[in-house]
Amino acid sequence: MSNVLAQNSEYAKVLKEVMKLRYEPVAIRLIREDEEFPEGYQEPAEQQSHCQSIFRAKNGQSFKMPLACHNCMVGASALNMVDTSEKIASGEFHAGIGMHDSPAAAAKMIADRKVVPFRSKGDVVC
Repeated sequence: MSNVLAQNSEYAKVLKEVMKLRYEPVAIRLIREDEEFPEGYQEPAEQQSHCQSIFRAKNGQSFKMPLACHNCMVGASALNMVDTSEKIASGEFHAGIGMHDSPAAAAKMIADRKVVPFRSKGDVVC
């Protein structure tokens, strides 16, 4: 494993230099339903969204995130951990919190987003 970590560290260094990144690159590994989570990662102390886990990872934290650790079902559905609820698919949710001007616009955004093409049970973010 140490060779993998050393190589990933070198890749991160190159990415940061070439792309002029302000933060460390973040890696995400989706865990398929029939796979086990890799060892060496802990679940976060409290539920968080996928977006929050990425922001924390850019500052050096890493997590294993089974579905039970996710508190945002929009992100969890994009990662194909759960089906997209009708409230999200219809646009009612995002329009209701003011992210879009109308339910139709919000529904189009959800319909147009890419969803992981296989079922996952979680992810590792580091």
